[in-house]
Amino acid sequence: MMLTIKRLRVYLLVTAVIAAIGVYGVVRATDAHAASGCTGSLIEKQTATRNAQAIFELQVYYNSSTGMNCAVALHRGVTYGKAYPTQVYIIACVETSPSNQCRTRTLVADPPSADVSKYGNWSYLAGPVSVYGRGRCIHAEADMRYDALGPHLATAGAATHCG
Repeated sequence: MMLTIKRLRVYLLVTAVIAAIGVYGVVRATDAHAASGCTGSLIEKQTATRNAQAIFELQVYYNSSTGMNCAVALHRGVTYGKAYPTQVYIIACVETSPSNQCRTRTLVADPPSADVSKYGNWSYLAGPVSVYGRGRCIHAEADMRYDALGPHLATAGAATHCG
C-alpha cells in the first residue's frame, strides 16, 4: 500500500512537471510572433546593430487570408525596455509590381501623424501598423533615435512584396 502511494505521488509530480514544461514551451514558441501584434507570415526582417549587438528590428508580415500587410519596429538587446524615440510606418503603394518608387496610396504610421518625422517614446515597440496590400506593392520603414546614426531601417526596395 505504501509503495503504491509513493508511486502515485511520483506519477502526479512527473505529470505536473511535464504539463508545466509543455505549457511553457507553447507560450515561449509563440511569444515572438504575439509580441509583434501582427498576424500572418513574416516576409521580411531588417535588423540594426551596434557593436555587433542587435538593437532594433523592422518586421513585415503578410496575411494571405485577409490581404493585410503589417509592420512593427521592435527594440532589441540594450534598447529593450528602455524608452527611445521610435516610429514605424507602412505604405500601400500605387504600384502593382516591384519598382524603385512607391507612390503612396495609403500610409499608416505609429505614432499616428501625417508628419512621419514625429516619434513616440516607446520602450518595446512601435506599431503594429497595417494596410490592405492585396494586389499592390508595399513599403515599410522604421526609425529609432538611439544615437547620431539612427538607426533607420527600410524594406528592401521602394515598392516591394507585391501581390
